[in-house]
Amino acid sequence: MADFSYSVPDEYEQQGISGNNILVNNVLNNFNVTIEEIDISGMNETQLAEYIYVNQIWFIIKGIKTGDHANSGDHELNIHTVLNRVRCPLLLIPENWVIKVPERLAYLADLRYCRLQIMRFLADFAKPFNADVLLAHLSAKGLPQIEENYALSIFNEEINGNVNYSRLLFNNIKQRDLNIAVDVLTHGMHNDMLVMVNHRFHFEEIIGRYLTNHLPANITVPLLLFPY
Repeated sequence: MADFSYSVPDEYEQQGISGNNILVNNVLNNFNVTIEEIDISGMNETQLAEYIYVNQIWFIIKGIKTGDHANSGDHELNIHTVLNRVRCPLLLIPENWVIKVPERLAYLADLRYCRLQIMRFLADFAKPFNADVLLAHLSAKGLPQIEENYALSIFNEEINGNVNYSRLLFNNIKQRDLNIAVDVLTHGMHNDMLVMVNHRFHFEEIIGRYLTNHLPANITVPLLLFPY
């Protein structure tokens, strides 16, 4: 599958968000999702979470800075608070990321705590792009490594056998430094998206205890977070 990217032409740039919405519909063939603009500038975290719940929103997307940017001083919603109050995933898009068709998604989890429903969600997400879905096993802090053959048998029996998708992959990553593992997954294995659960395994070790208004500098691809 070929990559694609675009820059925003002047005629769309001048239209702001509306122009980008038109452009996305033009660039992505058969993109049938209706995009609706809603002003949330006057909402606090509770009001936004309530809006998401009442309107049965199933997916949140937010642009985010990378690296240790200083706060601008402007009021920003605490997106971690919102994530803790809703039951839908949050996709964070780094500010400098170039839009492309995803070819490889990596779900970072200890195989012993892997959620089957998340694997099914990712399979459904990846199918239109014919993208690979990788379960990247990273042993949770304090737990022993899993022997390779045993890990493969668990994956095949418990995951692969219960998810209807032919492009599921498994990698038993032995690296204990999760920041190095993230670098390998993104720059070495060229995954286009990282996936984690909002939980101390492995969220806190990679992101920190709380999600702030920027991502760590080593996360240069979109990050999909599922509520705990």
